[in-house]
Amino acid sequence: MDEKTVLHSGLFLITCLLALTIASLATEDWKHDEEMSVGLWEICDKIECSSHSQSGFEVTGLLEAVRALLIISVIFQVISWLALFRNLNEPSLSQRLTTFCLAIAGCCTGLAMIIFTIGFQWKSPSDYGFSYILGWFSPILSYGVATFLTYYLRLHIRQNYEAM
Repeated sequence: MDEKTVLHSGLFLITCLLALTIASLATEDWKHDEEMSVGLWEICDKIECSSHSQSGFEVTGLLEAVRALLIISVIFQVISWLALFRNLNEPSLSQRLTTFCLAIAGCCTGLAMIIFTIGFQWKSPSDYGFSYILGWFSPILSYGVATFLTYYLRLHIRQNYEAM
């Protein structure tokens, strides 16, 4: 694989990562039972959705921490996408910035998922929803993309060095 193909593949994978994280952050199906579904921002019953404060659900520091960590993760993912896009036109040290930002984004998302899993034990039996599952795919994909980019770009640098 040449360097441009690796960079284009990395941009595609980071775009998928951003879509997963934003979908997880924005949708309200983190936990659900037969009567309602709970998200980071809203609680929905079969008829309508309302914010946590309107529905009488107490917004704790844990929920705010999950929200904040996911938003920070999205910011680092955008930075990594921009750094990799910049690398398409002029190769630079932005490869390291990209992988560093992806690692930080993966840590933030993973920590947010752990906080949600441990901190929110509902009184009634409920299941985890698709937003929660998407949230767990995000740190896995983040570390996978960082590893992919590091391996192939280092391999390309080594091949250029040996050709000299």
